[in-house]
Amino acid sequence: FVSPGAIFNGAKAIRGGVPVVFPQFGQPDTAMPQHGIARTSTWAVKEIRDSAEEACLTLTLSDSAATRDKWDYAFGLEFAVSLTAVSLTMT
Repeated sequence: FVSPGAIFNGAKAIRGGVPVVFPQFGQPDTAMPQHGIARTSTWAVKEIRDSAEEACLTLTLSDSAATRDKWDYAFGLEFAVSLTAVSLTMT
């Protein structure tokens, strides 16, 4: 689901879909975007697997100059999606 009100300009997280919240929920630190930096950052493709039974995608995000500007800590995240004819799994 992506909201009809979604704006794809990179200034804010896309409205709808699956929320990825890191490192904060809401906006307790007003120097950081609402729900953190992961939602508006560019993730890297780590792995793509595709077969007749299952399609899998793994994305990674780690600290960079852009993320450290908002949150000055080292981190590494991984988001995996698996799709079959009868299921969707996200970890």
